[in-house]
Amino acid sequence: MIAEAPTTHTYQHVKPYLFSVAYRMTGSASDAEDLVQDAWIRYLDAGSPDVGSLRAWLTTVVSRLSLDYLKSARVKREEYSGPWVPEPVLTSDMIAGPEETVEQREAISIAFLTLLERLLPEQRVVYVLREGLSLPYDEIAGHVDKSATACRQVFHRAQLRLTDERKPSVAPSGEHRRMAERFLAAFSTGDATTVAALLADDVVWMSDGGPDRLAARRPVAGIDRVSRGLAGFAMKAPPEMELAFSFVDINGAPALVVRDHGTLDRVFAFDIREGKIASIRCIVNLDKLRHLSRSLDEERR
Repeated sequence: MIAEAPTTHTYQHVKPYLFSVAYRMTGSASDAEDLVQDAWIRYLDAGSPDVGSLRAWLTTVVSRLSLDYLKSARVKREEYSGPWVPEPVLTSDMIAGPEETVEQREAISIAFLTLLERLLPEQRVVYVLREGLSLPYDEIAGHVDKSATACRQVFHRAQLRLTDERKPSVAPSGEHRRMAERFLAAFSTGDATTVAALLADDVVWMSDGGPDRLAARRPVAGIDRVSRGLAGFAMKAPPEMELAFSFVDINGAPALVVRDHGTLDRVFAFDIREGKIASIRCIVNLDKLRHLSRSLDEERR
Protein backbone atom coordinates (compact mmCIF):
# COMPACT_ATOMS: atom_id res chain seq x y z
CA MET A 1 0.00 0.00 0.00
CA ILE A 2 1.36 3.43 -0.93
CA ALA A 3 1.63 5.75 2.03
CA GLU A 4 -0.25 9.03 1.98
CA ALA A 5 1.84 12.18 1.72
CA PRO A 6 0.88 14.98 4.13
CA THR A 7 -0.49 18.05 2.39
CA THR A 8 -2.84 20.87 3.28
CA HIS A 9 -5.36 19.29 0.91
CA THR A 10 -5.08 15.97 2.77
CA TYR A 11 -5.66 17.67 6.11
CA GLN A 12 -8.72 19.54 4.84
CA HIS A 13 -10.04 16.24 3.49
CA VAL A 14 -9.79 14.33 6.79
CA LYS A 15 -10.56 17.27 9.09
CA PRO A 16 -14.42 17.00 8.94
CA TYR A 17 -14.30 13.30 9.85
CA LEU A 18 -11.87 13.89 12.70
CA PHE A 19 -13.96 16.80 13.98
CA SER A 20 -17.02 14.53 14.02
CA VAL A 21 -15.10 11.95 16.05
CA ALA A 22 -13.71 14.44 18.56
CA TYR A 23 -17.02 16.29 18.94
CA ARG A 24 -18.98 13.12 19.73
CA MET A 25 -16.36 12.16 22.27
CA THR A 26 -16.20 15.55 24.00
CA GLY A 27 -19.51 17.31 23.34
CA SER A 28 -17.47 20.47 22.77
CA ALA A 29 -17.07 21.88 19.25
CA SER A 30 -14.37 24.37 20.21
CA ASP A 31 -12.30 21.74 22.01
CA ALA A 32 -12.87 19.24 19.18
CA GLU A 33 -11.33 21.75 16.75
CA ASP A 34 -8.32 22.13 19.03
CA LEU A 35 -7.88 18.36 19.40
CA VAL A 36 -7.99 17.82 15.64
CA GLN A 37 -5.44 20.56 15.05
CA ASP A 38 -3.25 19.14 17.81
CA ALA A 39 -3.42 15.68 16.21
CA TRP A 40 -2.27 17.09 12.87
CA ILE A 41 0.58 19.00 14.50
CA ARG A 42 1.69 15.81 16.24
CA TYR A 43 1.73 14.04 12.90
CA LEU A 44 3.91 16.74 11.37
CA ASP A 45 6.16 16.87 14.46
CA ALA A 46 6.63 13.10 14.18
CA GLY A 47 8.18 13.71 10.76
CA SER A 48 5.04 12.89 8.76
CA PRO A 49 5.61 9.12 9.09
CA ASP A 50 4.60 6.78 6.28
CA VAL A 51 1.23 5.32 7.23
CA GLY A 52 -1.11 3.02 5.37
CA SER A 53 -4.12 5.12 6.38
CA LEU A 54 -3.61 8.70 7.50
CA ARG A 55 -7.22 8.88 8.69
CA ALA A 56 -6.77 5.83 10.93
CA TRP A 57 -3.47 7.19 12.30
CA LEU A 58 -5.05 10.54 13.13
CA THR A 59 -8.16 8.87 14.58
CA THR A 60 -5.88 7.07 17.04
CA VAL A 61 -4.30 10.36 18.11
CA VAL A 62 -7.67 12.13 18.35
CA SER A 63 -9.13 9.25 20.42
CA ARG A 64 -6.27 9.37 22.91
CA LEU A 65 -6.34 13.17 23.11
CA SER A 66 -10.10 13.03 23.66
CA LEU A 67 -9.62 10.50 26.45
CA ASP A 68 -7.14 12.81 28.19
CA TYR A 69 -9.50 15.74 27.66
CA LEU A 70 -12.47 13.88 29.19
CA LYS A 71 -10.46 12.89 32.24
CA SER A 72 -9.51 16.51 32.92
CA ALA A 73 -12.94 17.90 31.99
CA ARG A 74 -14.88 15.54 34.26
CA VAL A 75 -14.18 17.53 37.45
CA LYS A 76 -14.84 20.84 35.71
CA ARG A 77 -18.24 19.65 34.47
CA GLU A 78 -19.20 18.40 37.93
CA GLU A 79 -18.48 21.90 39.24
CA TYR A 80 -20.16 23.65 36.28
CA SER A 81 -22.55 26.45 37.16
CA GLY A 82 -26.04 25.16 36.30
CA PRO A 83 -26.99 22.46 33.76
CA TRP A 84 -24.31 21.44 31.26
CA VAL A 85 -25.45 21.16 27.63
CA PRO A 86 -23.21 20.19 24.68
CA GLU A 87 -22.15 22.91 22.28
CA PRO A 88 -24.58 23.14 19.33
CA VAL A 89 -23.22 22.47 15.83
CA LEU A 90 -24.72 22.55 12.36
CA THR A 91 -25.99 19.15 11.24
CA SER A 92 -24.10 19.67 7.99
CA ASP A 93 -20.83 19.88 9.99
CA MET A 94 -21.48 16.35 11.27
CA ILE A 95 -23.35 14.58 8.48
CA ALA A 96 -22.37 15.16 4.88
CA GLY A 97 -24.56 14.52 1.87
CA PRO A 98 -28.13 13.36 1.29
CA GLU A 99 -27.49 9.83 2.59
CA GLU A 100 -28.08 10.80 6.22
CA THR A 101 -30.29 8.48 8.25
CA VAL A 102 -32.48 8.85 11.33
CA GLU A 103 -29.89 6.87 13.27
CA GLN A 104 -27.13 9.28 12.25
CA ARG A 105 -29.21 12.27 13.34
CA GLU A 106 -30.06 10.66 16.67
CA ALA A 107 -26.39 9.89 17.31
CA ILE A 108 -25.47 13.60 17.17
CA SER A 109 -28.56 14.95 18.92
CA ILE A 110 -27.97 17.23 21.89
CA ALA A 111 -30.12 14.88 23.97
CA PHE A 112 -27.97 11.86 23.16
CA LEU A 113 -24.68 13.70 23.64
CA THR A 114 -25.99 14.83 27.03
CA LEU A 115 -26.78 11.20 27.86
CA LEU A 116 -23.20 10.21 26.99
CA GLU A 117 -22.05 12.41 29.87
CA ARG A 118 -23.06 9.50 32.13
CA LEU A 119 -20.22 7.40 30.77
CA LEU A 120 -16.70 7.25 32.17
CA PRO A 121 -14.08 8.77 29.81
CA GLU A 122 -12.78 5.43 28.54
CA GLN A 123 -16.32 4.12 28.07
CA ARG A 124 -17.33 7.15 26.05
CA VAL A 125 -14.38 6.95 23.69
CA VAL A 126 -14.89 3.25 23.04
CA TYR A 127 -18.67 3.68 22.74
CA VAL A 128 -18.33 6.40 20.11
CA LEU A 129 -15.82 4.38 18.11
CA ARG A 130 -18.02 1.29 18.19
CA GLU A 131 -21.61 2.56 18.18
CA GLY A 132 -21.09 5.90 16.47
CA LEU A 133 -18.49 4.92 13.87
CA SER A 134 -19.15 1.15 13.65
CA LEU A 135 -15.47 0.30 13.96
CA PRO A 136 -14.50 -3.35 14.65
CA TYR A 137 -13.03 -4.11 18.07
CA ASP A 138 -9.65 -4.95 16.56
CA GLU A 139 -9.42 -1.44 15.13
CA ILE A 140 -10.73 0.20 18.31
CA ALA A 141 -8.04 -1.68 20.23
CA GLY A 142 -5.36 0.10 18.23
CA HIS A 143 -6.96 3.49 18.82
CA VAL A 144 -7.09 3.18 22.63
CA ASP A 145 -4.11 0.90 23.23
CA LYS A 146 -6.11 -2.00 24.65
CA SER A 147 -6.89 -5.52 23.54
CA ALA A 148 -9.98 -6.20 21.45
CA THR A 149 -11.39 -8.27 24.31
CA ALA A 150 -10.90 -5.41 26.77
CA CYS A 151 -12.59 -2.98 24.35
CA ARG A 152 -15.55 -5.31 24.04
CA GLN A 153 -15.89 -5.35 27.85
CA VAL A 154 -15.62 -1.57 28.08
CA PHE A 155 -18.32 -1.19 25.42
CA HIS A 156 -20.57 -3.64 27.27
CA ARG A 157 -20.20 -1.68 30.52
CA ALA A 158 -21.02 1.53 28.64
CA GLN A 159 -24.20 -0.06 27.30
CA LEU A 160 -25.21 -1.11 30.82
CA ARG A 161 -24.76 2.46 32.13
CA LEU A 162 -27.10 3.72 29.41
CA THR A 163 -29.67 0.92 29.70
CA ASP A 164 -31.83 2.59 32.35
CA GLU A 165 -32.22 5.77 30.33
CA ARG A 166 -34.71 6.39 27.55
CA LYS A 167 -32.63 6.54 24.37
CA PRO A 168 -33.40 9.90 22.74
CA SER A 169 -35.13 9.76 19.38
CA VAL A 170 -35.37 12.41 16.71
CA ALA A 171 -38.79 13.16 15.22
CA PRO A 172 -39.10 13.36 11.43
CA SER A 173 -37.61 16.66 10.27
CA GLY A 174 -40.93 18.06 9.02
CA GLU A 175 -42.74 17.28 12.27
CA HIS A 176 -39.88 18.66 14.33
CA ARG A 177 -39.84 21.88 12.30
CA ARG A 178 -43.61 22.34 12.69
CA MET A 179 -43.38 21.90 16.45
CA ALA A 180 -40.52 24.38 16.65
CA GLU A 181 -42.56 26.89 14.64
CA ARG A 182 -45.59 26.35 16.89
CA PHE A 183 -43.38 26.86 19.92
CA LEU A 184 -42.13 30.21 18.59
CA ALA A 185 -45.69 31.34 17.84
CA ALA A 186 -46.89 30.36 21.32
CA PHE A 187 -43.78 31.69 23.07
CA SER A 188 -44.15 35.05 21.32
CA THR A 189 -47.65 35.54 22.76
CA GLY A 190 -46.39 35.33 26.33
CA ASP A 191 -49.49 33.28 27.14
CA ALA A 192 -48.78 30.31 29.43
CA THR A 193 -51.89 28.39 28.36
CA THR A 194 -50.91 28.57 24.68
CA VAL A 195 -47.40 27.34 25.51
CA ALA A 196 -48.70 24.57 27.79
CA ALA A 197 -50.76 23.04 24.96
CA LEU A 198 -47.52 22.07 23.19
CA LEU A 199 -45.79 20.42 26.14
CA ALA A 200 -45.59 16.82 27.33
CA ASP A 201 -46.67 16.11 30.90
CA ASP A 202 -43.08 15.43 32.00
CA VAL A 203 -41.50 18.26 30.01
CA VAL A 204 -38.16 19.59 31.24
CA TRP A 205 -36.65 22.99 30.43
CA MET A 206 -32.97 23.55 31.13
CA SER A 207 -30.82 26.58 30.41
CA ASP A 208 -27.05 26.52 30.03
CA GLY A 209 -25.74 29.99 30.76
CA GLY A 210 -22.39 29.03 32.16
CA PRO A 211 -20.82 31.26 34.81
CA ASP A 212 -21.43 34.59 33.07
CA ARG A 213 -25.03 34.75 31.83
CA LEU A 214 -28.28 34.77 33.76
CA ALA A 215 -30.03 31.40 33.49
CA ALA A 216 -31.90 28.97 35.75
CA ARG A 217 -29.35 26.97 37.75
CA ARG A 218 -31.63 23.94 37.95
CA PRO A 219 -33.86 22.27 35.35
CA VAL A 220 -37.52 23.31 35.43
CA ALA A 221 -39.95 20.38 35.19
CA GLY A 222 -43.69 19.96 34.56
CA ILE A 223 -46.16 21.66 32.23
CA ASP A 224 -47.27 24.31 34.71
CA ARG A 225 -43.83 25.49 35.80
CA VAL A 226 -42.31 25.33 32.32
CA SER A 227 -45.17 27.11 30.55
CA ARG A 228 -45.36 29.86 33.15
CA GLY A 229 -41.58 30.23 33.17
CA LEU A 230 -41.35 30.54 29.39
CA ALA A 231 -44.29 32.93 29.22
CA GLY A 232 -42.76 35.11 31.90
CA PHE A 233 -39.42 35.09 30.16
CA ALA A 234 -40.98 36.18 26.87
CA MET A 235 -42.81 39.08 28.50
CA LYS A 236 -39.76 40.30 30.41
CA ALA A 237 -37.41 40.69 27.44
CA PRO A 238 -35.67 44.10 27.79
CA PRO A 239 -37.03 46.66 25.31
CA GLU A 240 -33.55 47.47 24.04
CA MET A 241 -33.22 43.96 22.64
CA GLU A 242 -33.78 43.68 18.89
CA LEU A 243 -34.57 40.01 18.45
CA ALA A 244 -34.70 38.04 15.21
CA PHE A 245 -35.72 34.38 15.04
CA SER A 246 -34.84 31.69 12.52
CA PHE A 247 -34.85 27.91 12.25
CA VAL A 248 -31.57 26.11 11.62
CA ASP A 249 -30.80 22.41 11.38
CA ILE A 250 -28.63 21.82 14.43
CA ASN A 251 -27.45 18.49 15.87
CA GLY A 252 -29.74 16.51 13.60
CA ALA A 253 -32.96 18.51 14.01
CA PRO A 254 -34.44 21.98 13.40
CA ALA A 255 -33.70 24.36 16.28
CA LEU A 256 -34.76 27.91 17.06
CA VAL A 257 -31.90 30.40 16.72
CA VAL A 258 -32.27 33.83 18.34
CA ARG A 259 -30.16 36.84 17.38
CA ASP A 260 -30.01 40.16 19.19
CA HIS A 261 -29.00 43.06 16.94
CA GLY A 262 -27.65 40.49 14.49
CA THR A 263 -25.48 38.66 17.06
CA LEU A 264 -26.24 35.08 18.03
CA ASP A 265 -27.79 35.28 21.49
CA ARG A 266 -29.24 31.83 22.22
CA VAL A 267 -30.42 28.54 20.76
CA PHE A 268 -33.52 26.57 21.70
CA ALA A 269 -33.19 22.83 20.97
CA PHE A 270 -36.21 20.54 21.37
CA ASP A 271 -36.94 16.88 21.94
CA ILE A 272 -40.26 15.90 20.35
CA ARG A 273 -42.10 12.83 21.63
CA GLU A 274 -45.53 11.69 20.45
CA GLY A 275 -46.40 15.10 19.03
CA LYS A 276 -45.41 17.04 22.15
CA ILE A 277 -42.31 18.91 23.27
CA ALA A 278 -40.65 16.64 25.84
CA SER A 279 -37.65 18.82 26.62
CA ILE A 280 -36.30 22.26 25.83
CA ARG A 281 -32.60 23.02 26.07
CA CYS A 282 -31.68 26.67 25.85
CA ILE A 283 -28.00 27.41 25.26
CA VAL A 284 -27.08 30.97 26.18
CA ASN A 285 -23.45 30.43 27.22
CA LEU A 286 -21.67 32.67 24.70
CA ASP A 287 -18.53 30.52 24.77
CA LYS A 288 -20.61 27.56 23.60
CA LEU A 289 -22.21 29.60 20.81
CA ARG A 290 -18.97 30.83 19.20
CA HIS A 291 -18.43 27.81 16.94
CA LEU A 292 -22.04 27.85 15.74
CA SER A 293 -21.95 31.60 15.21
CA ARG A 294 -18.85 31.24 13.04
CA SER A 295 -20.43 28.43 11.01
CA LEU A 296 -23.62 30.44 10.45
CA ASP A 297 -21.61 33.47 9.35
CA GLU A 298 -19.70 31.33 6.85
CA GLU A 299 -22.96 29.95 5.44
CA ARG A 300 -24.34 33.45 4.93
CA ARG A 301 -21.31 34.62 2.92
